Amino acid sequence: MYSWNDIIISVEGNNTVFQDGIKKYINAVYIHDYEESCDIKTTICNSTQTDIPPIPKTAKKIKSLVLDFGIEIRLDIFSYESQLWYIYRDIAGVWFDYMKNELIVCLSDMPLDFEYANIQLFFLHPLGAMLENMGFYRIKAGCVSIGENSVLLTGTGSSGKSAAALSVPVHGGKMVSDDITFLYKDENGYHPSSLSSLVKIGAKSITRYYPELNLLHEAAHYENETYFFMEDINSTRPEETRLENIVLLDNLDKNLTEYKETHPAQILQQLFPTTIHTNIDEVAGSKFIFITDLLNEIKTYKMSLYSDIPMFYKNIQKLINKSD
Repeated sequence: MYSWNDIIISVEGNNTVFQDGIKKYINAVYIHDYEESCDIKTTICNSTQTDIPPIPKTAKKIKSLVLDFGIEIRLDIFSYESQLWYIYRDIAGVWFDYMKNELIVCLSDMPLDFEYANIQLFFLHPLGAMLENMGFYRIKAGCVSIGENSVLLTGTGSSGKSAAALSVPVHGGKMVSDDITFLYKDENGYHPSSLSSLVKIGAKSITRYYPELNLLHEAAHYENETYFFMEDINSTRPEETRLENIVLLDNLDKNLTEYKETHPAQILQQLFPTTIHTNIDEVAGSKFIFITDLLNEIKTYKMSLYSDIPMFYKNIQKLINKSD
C-alpha cells in the first residue's frame, strides 16, 4: 500500500520486479500491513494482455500511434463507458476504470531498456489519469517552493524548466516537482505535488549551472540526461505549499532581466502534458474548467534563466514575497 496526498493506493499482482520499480520511483509513502480499504486498486500482472478485461465489441478506438523508445511501439487506445484500454502491441496491456478506481497493468518484467521509462509509461501515467478523476490535475510544469508558497515553472521542451527549478533548492528552497505537477484546489487555494520521485537534468545544464550535482548519487542516467532522487536534491522533504504564481520561461528575450506580467493565453498551451493521455469526456471537461479557473485566479509572468542562476532565484523570491 502507498499513501499519496491521503489517497491510499494498493499494488498487488505477480510481477514483483515491476513492483520493486514502483517502490523506487513513486513519490508516495509505503505503508506496511495496511488492513483498511484502499482508494485505488492496482494489479501488476506478469503477462502481456491476458489478465485485463476484454475490449467490448462496441468500444470505440479513440487513438492509434507509434511511440519511439529505442524500439517502435504501436499503441491503440480504446474507450467504453468509464473504461480505457491502452494496448501496446506484443508488449503490454493497461486497463483502468474511472468509476471503480481500478487499474490493471499486464506486461513482462521490464520491456523497455530504461527501468524508469517502464514505471513512468505503464504505471505512473495511467495512475495519474485516475488521480485527475479524484481532483488532482496534471500540469506540464515544474514547481518550486520557498516557505509555504510555491511557483509553477513552465515553457517549451527546451526552455530549461529543470535547470531553472534546481536554482531554488540550491539556494535553500525546495523542489516540489520536476516536469509534471499535480494541482489540487481547496478553500485555501491550489496545492502542488509530484507523483514521481525523480528529477531529470541534461548533462550540459549540470556542467554549465550545477557542477556540484556531480557529487550526488545518480538515480539513473539515460540519453545524456541524469536523474536524481528528489530527496537528494532537497535538504528536507517538501511540506504542503500554496501556489502563488505561474512563470513562463522565455530565454529568447535577452532584455528580460527580471520578471514581467504576461497574459494567461501565453501560458495556456504550455500547461497541457504532451503525452498519450486520453480522458473520459466527463473528466476532460472538469479539467478544462479547472485550468480556466487556475489562470483566472493565479497571476502569470515571464522570466528568463540565461546563465545567472542567483539572479533567477532572487526573482523567484521577489515574486513569492510580492504575493505575501
